[in-house]
Amino acid sequence: MPGEEQNKAVHVLFYTDGSSRPKNPGFCGWGCHGYTYIKEPSKKGHGLANYIVTDKGYIPKDNSNKNLDKQITITEYHDWCGGYLEGNTNNQGELMGFYHALKRSLSLYESLSSITIYTDSKYVLNGVTEWLEGWKQNNWVGSSGKPVANREIWEEIDDLLSVLRDKDIELRLEKVKAHSGHIGNMLADELASIGSNYSYYGISEPQYITSSTTKYWKPDVYRHPLLGFKRVLFNTVPKYNTDNTLFAMNHKKDEPINRKSATISYSVLKLPEIDSVLKTLMEFRYDLGSQYNTISIVDLDKLYKPHVYKRIQEHGKLVFKPDNGNTIEYINNDVLGDNVKNTIICTDIKQPAQAIEIIEKTAFMYDILNGLESGGDISLPYDTEVIDITEYFYTTDRKGKTILRPELDTASKKVVLKLKSSLVDSGITCIIKLLLGKDILTRNSLKKIERDNPKISICLMKIAENALEYCTAVKTDNGSGVFIGYYTNTVLVKKK
Repeated sequence: MPGEEQNKAVHVLFYTDGSSRPKNPGFCGWGCHGYTYIKEPSKKGHGLANYIVTDKGYIPKDNSNKNLDKQITITEYHDWCGGYLEGNTNNQGELMGFYHALKRSLSLYESLSSITIYTDSKYVLNGVTEWLEGWKQNNWVGSSGKPVANREIWEEIDDLLSVLRDKDIELRLEKVKAHSGHIGNMLADELASIGSNYSYYGISEPQYITSSTTKYWKPDVYRHPLLGFKRVLFNTVPKYNTDNTLFAMNHKKDEPINRKSATISYSVLKLPEIDSVLKTLMEFRYDLGSQYNTISIVDLDKLYKPHVYKRIQEHGKLVFKPDNGNTIEYINNDVLGDNVKNTIICTDIKQPAQAIEIIEKTAFMYDILNGLESGGDISLPYDTEVIDITEYFYTTDRKGKTILRPELDTASKKVVLKLKSSLVDSGITCIIKLLLGKDILTRNSLKKIERDNPKISICLMKIAENALEYCTAVKTDNGSGVFIGYYTNTVLVKKK
């Protein structure tokens, strides 16, 4: 029936944008974000918080329109971008975004019924709807008497518009306000900025990424469960970094990293491999070079934001701002969320003395990790003892499977150990309070590693007659780590 055929016709909707960085003129890029849909009710929501997805684009969700979210069925999402090496202005980028939305859509779908394009460019909007026909009639001379700028691109666009008319494909061209917080425009702007980086690096091949609707708005992110602390530190000279070994730390925001504070925690991790996203960032920093040997700090919470993680997987180093000194910054802050005040993901420690101090403080942690990994002795200037404390964290279910102890629920903040140690008098019980997320992994990370045959130990170090320092060690089939709350890891022991 004709009604059924109409409902199954393919429609595409795009937001397009252009970019010229760092200035205009500059390195020219274009971006298109959008989706393909059919006019059939969706069986489920589209998974985009705060917006509904319609045949008229993304609309902010409220109580009056939330029922519109299922009126169409999205079949695919599109994130396309590229550099325009022949151009250097923002207008050229805007034109190329519009051009690629048309051309690529026509090549993808034989049953294309309509194309809707939202642009924030008056140049594109007026050029298509008001000026183009006059330019052609006037032999491509504008009203000023000068040749029409970007004629070659306009002629290609004109050819595509003729194809649309010949195939009876409806074109709807709409205006969207730039930098207004609209999700579609923000994504197109982000992609155009990435496109400028393609131009910066001399890459001419367009990037047409089309994705299924599954988990599009909530992509999977793999953050190794041992990477529970908020920062990773690495040497800017690659040869000083041990393969697959990472140094991580926790500290309060804006607090100097070398400050003697109860909030400072360190960990040293040995993983089977460093995931591709973190490795991409580290290699980008290596490529920047350095005037001196120092340490860079990575903000893991920003790096592992799902959207950033996905973009790095798609475009590698091209999501970082080039020519930004030794600071690594994401290309666009609008898409990172309201709570992200800046887009800096990685920066160097500015004072070399701070870097040296951190290295000296934590060298013994590498010795402990290597000793535990090899099963050999731990070489430290103190008497030491390693005690298995796995039972404080894990038990087994009825099937003999290792599980996190039920009493360690999401509200748990600490685990209290009561230990006998050969380092102190036999009549003494050492009471040690391990803070989760500080002296050891967070509760959620401990839960995630329960499938990896976890073994947890505490390493006691006798630093005085009645004083012990301690750190914890986690060994799994998927990596190992040593953790320490550096300024709060001393316990005094004496007989009552």
